[in-house]
Amino acid sequence: MKLCLLSVTILILYSGSFAEIAEQTSWSGDSGVWGPVLTWDDDYDSQEGCYPVVGSLRLTLEAMVNTIGTGINYPRSAFAEDVNGDGFPDVLCVASNSDEILWWENDGTATCWTRHVVTDNFDNAGALHASDIDGDGDIDITATAFIGDEIAWWENNLGTGLFWTKHTINQNINGPYSVFTTDLDGDADIDVLACSFFMDTLSWWENIDGTGGSWIQHDIQSNPQLVIDMDIYASDIDGDGDIDVIGVNSYNNDLVWCENVDGSGTSWNQHIIEDTFGGGTSVHTGDVDGDGDMDILGAWGSYYDYIAWWENTDGTGSSWIKHDISSLSNANSVFAADIDSDGDLDVLGSGNNIDICLAWWENTDGTGEFSMHFLPLGSWDCFSSVHAEDLNGDGDPEIIATSISYNGVLRWDTGMSGWLESSVLDTESGPEWGVIDWEEESSASCTVSFRVRSSSNPDSSQMGEWSETIYEPCSLEGILSDGDRYVQYRAILETTCIDSTPVLNSVSLSWTSQGISEENGSIPSVFCLHPVFPNPVRAAYSVTFALPERTDINLTVYNMAGRAVETVSIDGCPAGWHTATLSELEQGVYFVRMTSGGISMSRRFVVIE
Repeated sequence: MKLCLLSVTILILYSGSFAEIAEQTSWSGDSGVWGPVLTWDDDYDSQEGCYPVVGSLRLTLEAMVNTIGTGINYPRSAFAEDVNGDGFPDVLCVASNSDEILWWENDGTATCWTRHVVTDNFDNAGALHASDIDGDGDIDITATAFIGDEIAWWENNLGTGLFWTKHTINQNINGPYSVFTTDLDGDADIDVLACSFFMDTLSWWENIDGTGGSWIQHDIQSNPQLVIDMDIYASDIDGDGDIDVIGVNSYNNDLVWCENVDGSGTSWNQHIIEDTFGGGTSVHTGDVDGDGDMDILGAWGSYYDYIAWWENTDGTGSSWIKHDISSLSNANSVFAADIDSDGDLDVLGSGNNIDICLAWWENTDGTGEFSMHFLPLGSWDCFSSVHAEDLNGDGDPEIIATSISYNGVLRWDTGMSGWLESSVLDTESGPEWGVIDWEEESSASCTVSFRVRSSSNPDSSQMGEWSETIYEPCSLEGILSDGDRYVQYRAILETTCIDSTPVLNSVSLSWTSQGISEENGSIPSVFCLHPVFPNPVRAAYSVTFALPERTDINLTVYNMAGRAVETVSIDGCPAGWHTATLSELEQGVYFVRMTSGGISMSRRFVVIE
């Protein structure tokens, strides 16, 4: 193994052009380095959301659990609606043990939340739902008081969420457990549906004039052994255009749906979907298999600790096939949303346990085949509900969950993006631009892209506009202006999947630089060792260096073990640009170092077969 230095060419001061390349493979150095710099090394100017990890630029997701609110005395359920009408979903929650109904105002970024109290005197507030009860265009709140045996709604006065008026719907329902608001009679206003843990009937309350001022109770079920008493949901199960009711009957261990026969809510047929739903705690609906009809999802934790979905085989609700999704200890909540933004419904589940208690299942083929993913929990556990909503307007849903052991409402970002801007590089020439290239590690849910800009002036106010986003390595011709001495890049990393992150290993820019001959009297102003070109290399390759004065230099090549492969000394090398051709290195990673007096510079390169 040897380094071959061609002495015929090494000391020639030459004019004409030669290719140069600038590469960055590490971002673990100082930030806030604007430059201009002659080499990027491992420094950069600024970043947001991108974090250097072990010589790589990585968009990490480990710190994605964020707190919406704490100090909530037994938060039972939470979900999102735009309470104050500013266009951004806010988060609502009940605190059962302190009799509170709360909401947190979203600043639009989902990172800053302001707590507001709707009431602190609703006896063991158990469940809530939000919709426009009085038809005035803003979001009102409907809730149940489990110990207070009450169903009520709160009018959002002025639509700001800061002033509320309570209206009672029913004060004689024994242990109301779950509530849902929707149009059950097809008259275009919002009615209220609620189930009771101790009653013998399932009922809904008709909003008589659409203002929430007058209500009439209608019974859906009256057989104590069939009554939905645990959880309730409503959607069009049989595809006839009206709203049906789905729920859990804990007495007989049934998963039940009630058909709204004529769409008026006055006649109902009961259908049992599953008669072994012992310990069932939560139901939800959605088109899981993408066939255009409503399927049903369920969680049950007391007996089976499982999440499953039932396929509505013909779209009429007359025939069902059960599909197990996964086990989940003490499962108590299930929700469907497109978590990975691929166009199909995924599934979320929570459980009241200290181990595996919050997860999402990716709908891998869009037909209901699932793959389990865990959320980063930190120290949080024992969850009581899970929900998903796009809180910051980025097109990706955020996951919302309530932890009863830590009295908190939390959120997770499912889609993330970040960027890093390099220091401004001084090419020391008027370059003709070559290509931008990079090496990345990513999956289908991740992207790595770049923007670039150049200028003849390195001042921050003179760098100009960023280019359009570059998604594939390409020529810089027409993107950067030839002759601009200074250049800067912005790396952009994005992911739509909470547990997948792109990794950028290296980025390089090349250009053709005009060499300067001794005849015109110009010499380099600084010492400079240019990157090895090409890199990686297969055979002979060259190293270019610049000397501002005549000096003695050493060129040494090291392998990754730090052992010197070869050293060449040049005494009295004159000022100017020089090139050395190196050859006959075995496959591997190397560093070439140039030293002269107190000056030392090195470049990394790879030799491949």
